[in-house]
Parts: sequence; structure tokens; C-alpha cells
Amino acid sequence: MKKALEIISASGLLLGLVFKLFHWPGCDLLLIFSLGLFIPIFYLSELVSGWKSKPSKFLILVNFLALSTLTESILFKLMHWPGSDMMLIISLWFLWPIYFISKGIIQRKAVKGTLLNGMLYSIFPIAILFVLMHWPGVDVVKIFAFGILLIVVASSFLRKESVQLIELNFSGSNTKITSLVIFAFLYLIGSRYISKSVLNNESYAQLELQEKFQLEKELGDRYINEKNKAKANYIDAETVKLIHIIDDVKLDIIRQVGELNPSEIRRFDDDVVLWKVADPEKLELTEINLLAVVNKFNLDVASFELIGSNMKSLSRYGGGYEIWKEFTEFQATLVNQLESTDKTEFSNGKIVALEGMKQNTQYWRTKESVEFLNNNRMHWMARTFVNSTVLQSIVQLTEMQLEIIRMRNLALSGL
Repeated sequence: MKKALEIISASGLLLGLVFKLFHWPGCDLLLIFSLGLFIPIFYLSELVSGWKSKPSKFLILVNFLALSTLTESILFKLMHWPGSDMMLIISLWFLWPIYFISKGIIQRKAVKGTLLNGMLYSIFPIAILFVLMHWPGVDVVKIFAFGILLIVVASSFLRKESVQLIELNFSGSNTKITSLVIFAFLYLIGSRYISKSVLNNESYAQLELQEKFQLEKELGDRYINEKNKAKANYIDAETVKLIHIIDDVKLDIIRQVGELNPSEIRRFDDDVVLWKVADPEKLELTEINLLAVVNKFNLDVASFELIGSNMKSLSRYGGGYEIWKEFTEFQATLVNQLESTDKTEFSNGKIVALEGMKQNTQYWRTKESVEFLNNNRMHWMARTFVNSTVLQSIVQLTEMQLEIIRMRNLALSGL
């Protein structure tokens, strides 16, 4: 029974990672069943057998909790579910260091050097946590961890003694499953690496987009006159509605990563994230200072907020579904407004504007339908925002707002 459980767990995890890599259907179920069900059951069976045979029940229990929490945190990270960060902190900051140090204390009399190694091992989970969470001081922590490793290894060579390693697992069969979990963990770290320079560029791109939005808005205002004011006001009302829906999603993302403090809103203060909240009655953006965002590397909140847990189908309760629905309705509204213009008043400019809006609408429909089939049946929102950091998602949403204001201008030019 245990052998069958081991094979099912290993096969499910490997297949789930391959399916996840290529965005094939069924990857979520494979990962949930392997990481969320079969591997924890396997660890539980090892806990029961180890509880009966091993002398230190405390170590057996801590090892079980550390492995289980790490496994579930990997699942939550891969699925972009809330709570993954807290599980990583519990596993890497508390449980694994406790296990390594306790193991070193117990083995120190039997094997020379294990206490020192236990203290050494306890540093590495914390260093990995700093890397995954992108906390300030990560470079210092990495240098410190590897510096200690070099010192210990060098001292052992000088003393002509080998460095004694601590046994990490309950049994040989557990080693195979744990190795696969560690492989999934390394896959997770590699898939989440984004250079700081890229994110800094995104921060400056946001500032430029906000300036371009204001310029485009002023350009479109020139098309409004007394004759078309009624229709222009209707178009502007629909534009304001869509722009503010996207703004609300951006603020929700920032709020969920703990970066938003509305009481500290100050204009052009480089130390605060929120520069200016948009007036709900006006066509303007909420101005965000991404340079002040500390949690730049968070990949889970934006993906979950915009897509949900399933990359193949947008969650109807997510911000991405609402944005896409309102965006397609907004395009249809602009076309209808242009088509409702008196045909006797049609000029070349109005014909160009109407054809331009129809082509624009068709472009987005084709972009979604054709690329949907060519990209493993993934929706445009999923393709755009999967594995996007907080900064990247906000910049992409602002680019969408800039596209919307340009559509508004094109429609106004044809009234």
C-alpha cells in the first residue's frame, strides 16, 4: 500500500509540474491531488511508522510538520492561493530551523560536529525564505549564509575531519518523495525570479503612462463642442466608469500586499505609494507611485485577483472578469454611438472614426479568439497577468486604461 502511494504521489507531482510548465489542461488537479492529498497522506503514514520505531518522537513530529507545511506552501504558491506566504514563513523560519538544531543537539554525542551543522542548516531555510519573499537585506543574508558554510567546510579540511551531515528524513522511501518536493520547490524559485532592474523600469513606465493618459485626455477634449456635447458626455460617463473599475482593481492589489495606507496620501511624495485618488466623477487616473512599493516581487496577489486559481477560466468573482466584460461592452457602446449619428451629417472624419472603432473592436475579438486557441485555450487576461508581479500588473492595467482613453478620443472625433 505504501509503495503504491509513493508511486502515485511521485507520478502526480512530476506530471503536474510538466503540465504546469506547458499550461496543459488538468495541471491544477494533478498538483492538488499530489501535493494536497497523496503526499501529505504519505508523510502521515511515515509519521505513524516512525512514531513507533524512532526514539525521538519530538523530532519525528517536527519533521512531519515542516515537510507538510512546506509541501502545502508550494501548492498554494503554484496555484496563487492566499496564505502561501504565511505557510512559507512557518515552515522555513520556524519549523525547519527547530528541526535542524534539535537534531544536532540529539546527535552531538554520537557524531562529532552535528550540532554545528544543525545550526548551519538552520540558516539556509531562512536565507531561502528571504529570497522567495524578496525581503530587504536578501543579499546580505545570502552572503552571510554562504560565508558560514565556507568557514565550516574550510575548518573541517584544516582539521582533516569530514563534515558530518544530519539525516533529514524518516526512511529511504521518504527520501524519494522529499527529493521531488525539493525539486518542485526549486522549480518554484526558478519560475519566480525577476530581476530588480526590470521592476525598476516598470516603476518609471507607470509614471510615463500616467502623464500620457492626461495628455490623451486633453487631446480628446478638443473634439467636444456644443453640438455633440450630449453624446460626448455619455461617452465620457462610460469611460469614467471603466477607468475607475480598473483603478479599483489596482488599489485592491496594492491593498492586499499591505502597501496602501490612505491616511498618508500626499501629492508627489516619493515615500508614499498613493499620490492622488481619482475623483469618481471625473475622467482621471488614480496616481500611483510604484517606486515606493516595497513588496515589488509578489506574484500571487495580482494573479489571484485578476484570474483566480484556474488559469484556463477567469473567475467570475475576480477583477479580470469584470474588467474584460466592461471593456467589451465599452467598445460596443462606442460603435453604437457612432452608428447612431445622422447619416446626412456623415463626413470623411466620421466615416474614418467609425471604421477605426469597428476595426479596433474586431482586433480585440480576433486577438482573443485566435490567440485563445493558439495559446492552450488561455484567456487574454490569463495570458497577460499570469505570474505578473504587483508592479507589472499595475503597469499593464494602466496600459489598458491608456488604450481606453484613445478609443474614447477616436469616438469623440467622429461625433
